[in-house]
Amino acid sequence: MRILKIIGDIDININLPEDTEVFESKLSDYMVTEYEEKFDMIFCIHALQTLWADQVGDAIQKLVKDLKDRGELHIHVPATEQAMKTLLKNENDPTLFYMIWGSKENPFHVGFNLVFLRALVEESGALIRQATIGLFSMKRGDEEVKAVEHIIVATVDRS
Repeated sequence: MRILKIIGDIDININLPEDTEVFESKLSDYMVTEYEEKFDMIFCIHALQTLWADQVGDAIQKLVKDLKDRGELHIHVPATEQAMKTLLKNENDPTLFYMIWGSKENPFHVGFNLVFLRALVEESGALIRQATIGLFSMKRGDEEVKAVEHIIVATVDRS
């Protein structure tokens, strides 16, 4: 089994069989790398929001292109609209600022709501298996906090 993990500021643990071949990449490196073989699973975790809005469609197209038929594509991004709703209620939480604008080291250039993300994945030719809202953990100083994310699981069937 071949797995690709594209990791941004947040990582996830994946329980995989011992014989799994795992490739890890930053999104910027992935975008300029051509792979000879397709992947059984691709995880793009909290990375797409660092692109400019006009680059996201190309990135998703490449993710779908590099996926084997009936493989799984997992995309996780901060839930920008959820953070904005809370921020508009005058809740001045640093976690919200991260979810909207990122960090000094990794600023965000695009925000996602689930409808927008789902449309981008469907436009790439992928089939959505799951589109949900979940929670992710992040460090804020010494404290671990929970924040809201969007999760898309998609597949392709080229037959």
